[in-house]
Amino acid sequence: MNKATKRNWFTDLTCKGERHLDKPIRLETILLQIKNDVAEGKADIWERKSLYAETKLCTGGKYQLSDLCCVAENTTVDDNNECLPSEINSMGWGLYCYGQNLVDIVSAAVQQKPGASAQELLYALNYYMDNDSFIDFSKVNNRPEKWHIGIFPKFSAEQLKHELITRKSDVLNKGQLLEYPSGTALVESGNSSIVTLCDLISFRSEWALYICISLPAVGADGYWGHILYHKQLVSPIANIADKKLKQPRLTANMDAFSQAFAGTDPSILLKYLQWDYKIRERQRQWEEYMSRRNKQKGWKPIAAPSTDHIRPEDQYCSGDWRQVFDFLNYLSFPFQERIVIL
Repeated sequence: MNKATKRNWFTDLTCKGERHLDKPIRLETILLQIKNDVAEGKADIWERKSLYAETKLCTGGKYQLSDLCCVAENTTVDDNNECLPSEINSMGWGLYCYGQNLVDIVSAAVQQKPGASAQELLYALNYYMDNDSFIDFSKVNNRPEKWHIGIFPKFSAEQLKHELITRKSDVLNKGQLLEYPSGTALVESGNSSIVTLCDLISFRSEWALYICISLPAVGADGYWGHILYHKQLVSPIANIADKKLKQPRLTANMDAFSQAFAGTDPSILLKYLQWDYKIRERQRQWEEYMSRRNKQKGWKPIAAPSTDHIRPEDQYCSGDWRQVFDFLNYLSFPFQERIVIL
């Protein structure tokens, strides 16, 4: 599509007489569009618009980048009653956020951080909703570059606390303990001793899963990796077919995962775990090794897995490092929102 025919998605959405409410847009896309409009002096169009979403997203909870919204004319107030646009009423959706509020929040954020990411704009939005004031990034502690998460299925918080106290560990002073019906999670940022902790506690809890999440930075993508313990490290493991090679592929130990997290589907787990950065890196090294070793035979790497939603309810595509949160949610540890708060 050339420049003469290319149209802005927001222009399409708001052209007079046109309605495109059958195609909701992610909040992430809207925030970045408003950021661009603010920079170009075109944000006044948002003064006449509001965002609408399914009622479950309009109940005062935290905003998320994956929230799907429609943009339509502003909600009006008549005798203290909110009057939604007719097309929104017919959909059964509710008021999500006023466009002017988003412009004010984004404008205040980019004045401080012109290169603010979508995640930072979201942080500013949620801060405003919680505090009724604009965020001052200079007074906000720098977000950690890494998160270290220890997951202990079928292990209660009390059991974990007892083990930590017995071992005179200071992990509880640095991390946060989260408890779910399926078990306990321990979350730390920055330098961490959770890897060792998982190894130790797994003797009592039987299973312990360590997840490392590295946030994206300038010139670097985000990534995640895992280690599953059962009294000792059991995953990832070398591919049996490659054990005689100098650069064996790594793969997840699916038998161990199925035992640690009963009721999970190994085929679904495998789709998530093949995006572990260690597994992907060793796959790349193996392909390079095989290409050199079989250069005369014209060896070609196998096709890379497609980037898609592993389950229909997933928020992120498999090529996105954030899908680790969909993976953890599948394991019954849904704490993405808790990490955002921390």
